[in-house]
Amino acid sequence: MTSLSVLDQFGPEILLLICDQLYGIAPESLPRLRLASRKLNEIAMPYIWRNMILRKDILEISPHEFVKHAVRMIHLHGRHVIIKSVLDWDLVAGFMTKCRYLQTLTWRNGCHSALGTCFPQRLKKVLEESPNLGLNVAYCGYKSDYIVNLFHDGPIEVASAVRSFPAANLLSFTVSILAQSGPVNNLQEFLAASTRLQTLRFESMDRFLPDGGRLPPIKALTLPYWDDTSESASRIWDFSLLEDLEISWSGFRQFLKAVSPEDLGKLKRFRVDDTSWEPQSSLLDKSKFETELFTEQLETLLKGRNDFQELDIRCLLSLFDMSLIAKQGQSLRVLTILDLAGFEMEGIFPTMSLSDLKILQQSCTRIAKLDIGINVIGNETISFLNIIAGFRNLDDLTIYIQSRLSEDTIDDIVEDIDLQSAMDIKNALVPLKCGVPFSTLRINVGGWRKAGPRQRRNDRNWDRRRTQGKNPERLFIVERNHEDYLLFREHRNWFQKPWPSSD
Repeated sequence: MTSLSVLDQFGPEILLLICDQLYGIAPESLPRLRLASRKLNEIAMPYIWRNMILRKDILEISPHEFVKHAVRMIHLHGRHVIIKSVLDWDLVAGFMTKCRYLQTLTWRNGCHSALGTCFPQRLKKVLEESPNLGLNVAYCGYKSDYIVNLFHDGPIEVASAVRSFPAANLLSFTVSILAQSGPVNNLQEFLAASTRLQTLRFESMDRFLPDGGRLPPIKALTLPYWDDTSESASRIWDFSLLEDLEISWSGFRQFLKAVSPEDLGKLKRFRVDDTSWEPQSSLLDKSKFETELFTEQLETLLKGRNDFQELDIRCLLSLFDMSLIAKQGQSLRVLTILDLAGFEMEGIFPTMSLSDLKILQQSCTRIAKLDIGINVIGNETISFLNIIAGFRNLDDLTIYIQSRLSEDTIDDIVEDIDLQSAMDIKNALVPLKCGVPFSTLRINVGGWRKAGPRQRRNDRNWDRRRTQGKNPERLFIVERNHEDYLLFREHRNWFQKPWPSSD
């Protein structure tokens, strides 16, 4: 009996639960699942039509039976409609009013405003007449509220794109504040009026005013930077429901200074965008105090908590109380744990101790994604790999290591020793893995990043070596393909050259 035949033996309640779970984690599998039997087809079919991208051929009257059937299914089962191209907005409005269980409309505009600058007034009216219908705005380019008036005194107020959206329906909003020369009052007022707003993402932003209106309590927030004081933050932001925070490295340090841990009691996940992160191999007096203070602030954030699901810890590991991570226990699923020293220079770098890593493995058994640093110089590499392999639910792993290319020897080295280090880690780690096998293994050498090399290796000598293919920053990826084989490859930025051939 095949696995699909076994599924068909379950009652409709169990199959409904299975389809509901698949809809949340792997909706692309439902069209295949429904082909297994008539029973599964009947239960899975409504889920298949829940999400729909509106197209011209769906809106217009069509003689094709398949299109007619698709329209009927969307009207019966559609929950979430996505718009990503210019359409006849009257037809869209009529179509939406016929969807019995419609919950959200997603306005997926591109960064070049493919759908136009403003939200169509016809659709705004539909949303205003349906207060329970939610609106997700995937992108909004915001310009200044005012422009310079060359002919009269004072600026002229210009039409703002945000005013075209119905604030009362807004659930999620991604905004980029474009080049401007004036205040952002309209944006702040609009967000303050969006009482149902749950997710707010800033691709770029400007400072809001303490008297410009307090934003509603949102659940997910993405910030490119932070410069509010504790006083202004309390008048602008409400973090009482915040569960998910993504913020730049430099902004996170300022954020923890301004926002009290008591105000972040619901926070479950935080991630750091490390584009602006410059690791500090030798802490100067002026930076040492700041990094020690930041380490203490991270500890304060975690104290008394045992329900974090995702943590991004970049601090002085030698000062950090690792038991605070272990106390998160079964809640913790994603963890980044790196020392501020980074892996951009030569020598041995600070990492978690073997004993702390072992405690973490035993306490946080549900970790599925881990970013961690280990040393390939020294005698603890295999011991680290042994413990990492014991994380039974871990399937996505990024290991940070230092490059073995040194200033003194790089010009004479012919063998690709960093490639060999990555291969050694892969060959040692994969056979040891317990529980769930790896789906993705990344080996980051020397602090590789998309934005290119950091300041510490950004001089003429290193630039000359990079033109020869001798890059001290590399990224190697091991991925499992559809045939369940692990494939090893190097991922290179467009400006990176391969290691020079020995021929």
